[in-house]
Amino acid sequence: MRFNLISLFPEYFSSPLESGLMAKARDRGLVSFYMANPRDYATDNHRSVDDRPYGGGPGMVMLLEPLAKAIDSLESPGRILMMSPRGRPLTQSFARELAGEKDLTLICGRYEGIDARLNELYPIEEVSVGDFVLNGGETGALCVIESVARLVDGFMGHEASADEESFSSGLLEYPHYTRPEEFEGRAVPEILRSGDHGRIARWRREQALAQTLARRPELLADADLSMGDVEHLRTLKRTGKGRNLYIALTHHPVLDKQGNQATVSLTNLDIHDIARCSRTYGLGGLFVLTPLADQRQLAERLLGHWT
Repeated sequence: MRFNLISLFPEYFSSPLESGLMAKARDRGLVSFYMANPRDYATDNHRSVDDRPYGGGPGMVMLLEPLAKAIDSLESPGRILMMSPRGRPLTQSFARELAGEKDLTLICGRYEGIDARLNELYPIEEVSVGDFVLNGGETGALCVIESVARLVDGFMGHEASADEESFSSGLLEYPHYTRPEEFEGRAVPEILRSGDHGRIARWRREQALAQTLARRPELLADADLSMGDVEHLRTLKRTGKGRNLYIALTHHPVLDKQGNQATVSLTNLDIHDIARCSRTYGLGGLFVLTPLADQRQLAERLLGHWT
């Protein structure tokens, strides 16, 4: 797979692309990189690549002509991506889609931005690596390269490694352990030492579900879930595991119409309707707070009726 990098600072990529698995993949011909510096295509004596924005305002804007010539110099640009906070979020599924391409071109902006007409001249797809601002597109481009290249056949060496990682199945990854078996009183979970590969597989799946529910629950909407997964998630929600948001309905102290501290009585709606809403939205649970013994007895009666 070939990556074309258009950047004013090609040296930015030297160390990351010559280290670890990426260096091995380059040596084996699995990935290759071509650098195009727009400054090499500047037309004035100062090799200018930016100018003041029309309409005024702070900063400088990258010139259109050097960028266009840099793109035109590419033998096979393939899909052209530009790092931009306006772009399509970089996700694991998007990376997997890009990994099927033979060529990718990554445009790295600098300064206040790039002349907008570039998007009108070329079929550019904007890509965002997060909701934050960077000095330039190089860091984002490295994220794209790393996430895409490691999905190329042969890159990882042990192909199952990529299949079990976070986001590969729409879930966060399960926790990992290695030697020593115990460290400062903390032991590796017994199930991982059992040798029972079926139980270990189930444990890892359940841990991945719990981690995702607790930390990134929005991912579950698009995850590939079995009926067993769904039942396990329901159990986690019912027991409050994986959720850290609870409701407490307080009947004392409250203020009455005159602004005086008072205690109010609970109702069936407190127990039934709010608890049902708590289940609907997957909260950890509902607490009904009252200092009155007879009100607590009423709460027990209502709970007994509805369960």
